[in-house]
Amino acid sequence: MEVDQEDAVTQFLELARSCQDRNLTATGVIEEVVRFYRNVRIAGADVEDDGDMLLFQWGGGEHLVLSEPTDFRRSENADYEFDGLEAQYLDFTRQVFVAGADDDEDFDESAIQMSITLIYGPADGKEQSGNVWIASPPRVDHDLKKHAAAPLVAQLINMPPSRIIATVDVCG
Repeated sequence: MEVDQEDAVTQFLELARSCQDRNLTATGVIEEVVRFYRNVRIAGADVEDDGDMLLFQWGGGEHLVLSEPTDFRRSENADYEFDGLEAQYLDFTRQVFVAGADDDEDFDESAIQMSITLIYGPADGKEQSGNVWIASPPRVDHDLKKHAAAPLVAQLINMPPSRIIATVDVCG
């Protein structure tokens, strides 16, 4: 199914809310994010030119305090509140760049990230941070194996998170 970017954001926010409501493990979130990536193409986002990719990240860090999935793209409040705690996390992001009529359009101002982050227990500072880029739907299965092989991912993937946060924002 092909939708415009705003419809994709709406669908993503609904998907993220469902993940929160069901308090899914990372395994469940991955299933939802991958299904969304495989089944929903975004008009103008060229998969062949890295215009629609998945980025899975893990490690330790501080995180936003949000109770609902939040679209920050038009937010005038630049004072985001962080929890002040270093915690382990797994993050699942779909990064989309819809090419406009203007060939000089700035990626940082136009590309968006739709992210679901699962927060776990306190970080000990020894976490091996890392990431895996998934460049196209045919690469998903191969790259998911690389993701699952990371020690922190393997440790957390089936554990219930302490909380789930979801955001939409520009890349830059």
